Amino acid sequence: VYASLYNCPYRGINYDVDTLEFSIDNMLSFVDDETQLIILANPNSPIGDYKTIDEIKPLLDTGIPVLIDEAYIEFLDTEDLYYDSFIKYIDEYPNLIVTRTFSKAFGAAGCRVGMTFSNPHYIENISKFRQMYEISGVSMKYCEFLLDNFHLVDIYTQQVIEERKKVLTLMKNFSILDSESNWIHFNTHDDNLKTKQILDKHKVLVKYCKVHPYGERENWCRMTIQPGLSEQEFFKELINE
Repeated sequence: VYASLYNCPYRGINYDVDTLEFSIDNMLSFVDDETQLIILANPNSPIGDYKTIDEIKPLLDTGIPVLIDEAYIEFLDTEDLYYDSFIKYIDEYPNLIVTRTFSKAFGAAGCRVGMTFSNPHYIENISKFRQMYEISGVSMKYCEFLLDNFHLVDIYTQQVIEERKKVLTLMKNFSILDSESNWIHFNTHDDNLKTKQILDKHKVLVKYCKVHPYGERENWCRMTIQPGLSEQEFFKELINE
């Protein structure tokens, strides 16, 4: 969106349509002398896969600014979130920029607050492009509260991770695409008709569309994971259809 606003040319790197895997090598092949910024969401969306530092290191070694968007990092199934976040590599790679948001795991999308981590030089330059109107005092105060009480966020994300594992077990008869985020994909096998009937019956809204990178996978649905999902009536009926 911002690339379009500033009239900057950009290239989108697609998933492999057959495997639904995202190739760093493919991304690297598009990097040339005119590339000024590389952007990668990690975990990525819409699939939800996570890339390690060993996989992303070739991008960082180009010396080109690399922005890692960690919007969904809190949902990563790990014992040490700091260990898996790329923030700790900022001193090692001066061309690294890491962004985080309060919109996902923190549940504060309405606050419109995010965070950027990088070296002082990059932060100074990024500040020059800040919007004229800053975030509200209410948003700032609430996000400060969330940071001071991160244990509440941690409790919620751990509940989501455990629920995701439970849902995967209960849906063992479905074709499932797992993720390192707060959703999974599953194959309805029935042109969505029966699934839609169940969801309509329980007044659960769902958007059906042919979305890249799914290719011809029109029978696949993306389902957001929340604590207690497996106990909801629509889900019980869905897995027993």
